[in-house]
Formats: sequence, C-alpha cells, structure tokens
Amino acid sequence: MWNLRILQWLNGASGESIIAGTGVQDASGNIYATSNTANTVTRYPQGSTSGTVMVSSGLTYPWGLRFDTYGNLYVVDDGSGTIVMFCAGFTAGSVGTIVASGLNQPLDVAFDSNMNMYVCEYGNNRIVKFTKVP
Repeated sequence: MWNLRILQWLNGASGESIIAGTGVQDASGNIYATSNTANTVTRYPQGSTSGTVMVSSGLTYPWGLRFDTYGNLYVVDDGSGTIVMFCAGFTAGSVGTIVASGLNQPLDVAFDSNMNMYVCEYGNNRIVKFTKVP
C-alpha cells in the first residue's frame, strides 16, 4: 500500500540510499522522519544518511510530519489519536505539546495561509479543520 521511505540521490552516485520512512524537510535542509515501529522522530542533517533521534518517548505509532511557517514541528500520532507540536529549535529529548486529541487514526496534517490546521482522519474518512486561535 505505502512504501514509507525517503530516498537520497547523491551527485555522481550510481544509485539511491534509503534514509528513513516518511518525513519532511526543515528550512535548513534537515530531514525529519518518523519511525512508527520505534515510535521516534529522527533528524538527518542535509546530505547525511545517519541521524539523531530527536523524539524517543511519548509517541505511539507516529505517522505524518509538518512544519508550520514559524518552524514548529507537528507530529501526527496515529496510535494515540493526537497531534503533537514541538516548538521551533527543539532539541533531542524535548517533550511536545498536544494540540489536538480525540482523533480516529490521524495520518497527516497541513496548514493554510491563515495557519488553520487540517488533519486527515483516516478512521472517520474525513478532513478535520482546526481554526487558528488568535
């Protein structure tokens, strides 16, 4: 169904390298990827195939990731039905803040230009909109 991998092609290489599962890139070119079997989020520096585990506890089957325009990272935690936010510049071992809960198998998150948050809720076959609080 899904191949769940991030591939890297280096200039002059004869093939690709599998870096991680699903992920996103930050403004500095680092790749952040979830492992829904290890329940972690790992950061891979630009051009590297080895990373640093940034989130190692508190997640149950993390899936989608997204940065907002302020550099905050949102992790979709399918197993707990939550969206967890990590503030811009967070360090390894940081604890996130639950910004949405009670979701049924959330898979991904997105933002519009007004910073409203949209969550793909697979378990209820719908998109849920969370209006930005001023």
